Amino acid sequence: AEQALETVPSFVGEYKPYLDLLELASVCVFALDYLLRLLTAHHDPTFASKSLPNLRFVFSFYSLIDLLTIAPYFLAIAFPGSVVDRYDEALRMLRLLRLLKMDKYIPSVTLIDDVFRNNAVPLLVTGFAASVFWVIFATMLWMAEGGDAVATGDNGITQAQRFKDVPSALQYTLILLSGDYPLCDFVFWGQATCFLMCLFAVSIVSIPSSIIASGFTAEALKERERRGIKASSGDDRIAPPAYLNDGSLASDLHSLLSPDDDNGVWFDRFNLALIAASVGCVVLESDPSYASWSASFDSLELIATVVYTLEYFMRLAAAPHDRRAGYSVRGYLTSFFGTADFVALLPYYIERGALMYGRPADFAAIRVLRLFRILQLEHFTEAFTLIDDVFRQCKDTLVATSFLAVIIWVGAAYAFFVTEKGNPNVGGAFDNIPNSMYYTAIFLSGEWGQVDFTLPGKVICCVLVVAGIGLYSIPVGALFDAFGEVLAEQKEEEEKGKSGAKK
Repeated sequence: AEQALETVPSFVGEYKPYLDLLELASVCVFALDYLLRLLTAHHDPTFASKSLPNLRFVFSFYSLIDLLTIAPYFLAIAFPGSVVDRYDEALRMLRLLRLLKMDKYIPSVTLIDDVFRNNAVPLLVTGFAASVFWVIFATMLWMAEGGDAVATGDNGITQAQRFKDVPSALQYTLILLSGDYPLCDFVFWGQATCFLMCLFAVSIVSIPSSIIASGFTAEALKERERRGIKASSGDDRIAPPAYLNDGSLASDLHSLLSPDDDNGVWFDRFNLALIAASVGCVVLESDPSYASWSASFDSLELIATVVYTLEYFMRLAAAPHDRRAGYSVRGYLTSFFGTADFVALLPYYIERGALMYGRPADFAAIRVLRLFRILQLEHFTEAFTLIDDVFRQCKDTLVATSFLAVIIWVGAAYAFFVTEKGNPNVGGAFDNIPNSMYYTAIFLSGEWGQVDFTLPGKVICCVLVVAGIGLYSIPVGALFDAFGEVLAEQKEEEEKGKSGAKK
């Protein structure tokens, strides 16, 4: 963060001393950490059983990362005006390597390495096929657009300049193959080539993406088993307590609130109608033409709040009998549907409390919160509960992918800043690191708002296109697999319930 802020001129002028102090403190902490690890290397199980443990530590992977992040700072101070001092800004990027040390706690880089090694043959085959089509389409676009002197975009660059030769066309072609079309003004034969690319792009992208996604999920499960972490499944749910259906008031309330009961069905229908009416009122009262209906809207809001308040306390009382609440009041309060019920009450009471104490407030923003009442539909569809189960099922894969995405995002943003700072063809998009991080995040999502990079930037762009496809495919594949597993578990539970009822 400190490095990123140092690249913003408006921020550096006022806070430069504080940033320098923060940098000194962080480097000193890193240096102390390295020295302590070096001195205690003979106690580390990784090196203790080997000869010269301290020396082995110095040449270990994580030790080299520490050295690369610490050494440039002290070398620049010790040798002012040296090569290290002149390239201090670029060498500071090496501190990003410390992110790789987090891999010990959140395996991601090692997992993706295992995926590529275990799926080397199919990835090489599909990668070779994709590369062949990539070069073919780049050549076709060069032939079609090489003479197109019409300037496109805000920077005045022509298609002939972009596609002046096949190497120059490769970067733009790869972006087009990824599914994004920041360039659309092609001649007829260029348009025909783009049409063919659209047909081939699906297979070129989907096959390696599916291999990476399935491989990453499999490796994440192996890592979980290696660490001895039990996977979340339907088998580890809390067993029903013995007091269920004991005829108590809480049991009767649970029956009333349950759609399985006849009375519960009517209560659900009334609640559904009230939610729809309440949300509809929020939408309509935002239109000034419905101002004459404000008294009716307020009356309906009062009725809805009274009903929601009663329902909230009823569900609190019935929580010890509710499986979704974990058979406890605390479980209900901390659950998604408990939070949704509480949020449904807040807007009215906040508004009334502010009026009671004479505190002026913009109630329009508070009233918009009433739209969250639509989340109460969870009581009737269990949609969000299902999604929650899906996310728990594949949380390891999602966490690892998210961490890998952060590493690639920050690293690519710094690289774009170093290579594209001052490039007039990108409109100052990378003149500081915060801006660079913003655009890089957009690039990773598959949208390329800037494409006219320098040669190093073109290389980074190509790497980021491939990385973005992989990062997108891994969580999508994991969620798809987990969704199927959760649905299968639900179906199995329903069948068990039906067979138990017959008995």
